[in-house]
Amino acid sequence: LGGTRDKPQSLFASRIGNFFDYFIEDAAADEAIFVTLSAREFTEIIDVMPQRGLQIFCAGGEFSVTGSTPVDISIQSQSQHGSSYIEVKSLDGASLFIDENGKTLRQYLYNFNEDAFQSNDISVMSSHLLDDPVDLAVLPGTSDLDANYVVIINKDGSAAILNTLRSQNINGYTKWTHKR
Repeated sequence: LGGTRDKPQSLFASRIGNFFDYFIEDAAADEAIFVTLSAREFTEIIDVMPQRGLQIFCAGGEFSVTGSTPVDISIQSQSQHGSSYIEVKSLDGASLFIDENGKTLRQYLYNFNEDAFQSNDISVMSSHLLDDPVDLAVLPGTSDLDANYVVIINKDGSAAILNTLRSQNINGYTKWTHKR
């Protein structure tokens, strides 16, 4: 669990093998986890994504979690873009999220050269199609169609549709509007 009403900057994990046991006594290796993020920017937890380790998306930045017990858990800041209040989606090995500015789709992906995650802007030439998005959905490719689709619904009801094939570094956007 991440970001409760009373503890918006805290991450909670149950005792291993006991899903409903969040009791903490001595922070021993077999107990539940309770950790509060600390950073210069506001770190209210927006979403937690279990992909290539545990990823935490906050209002003021993105974090990576290593370890799985109270003894060895560590949380490292990865980038400082911040996430909007839209669920993070997984596609083709990357985590996709809307930047807190509401004009940028970012791809959170591990970079082996830097030994860290990066939040790359994959809408840099199409940011004019994003207008304070309210929802994000992904349609992965099939055996008949290689490409993946990302549908971003804007506050005015229009949509920006991304046709992407990350392995080929292909990103193509289309604006969709509904006329009544």
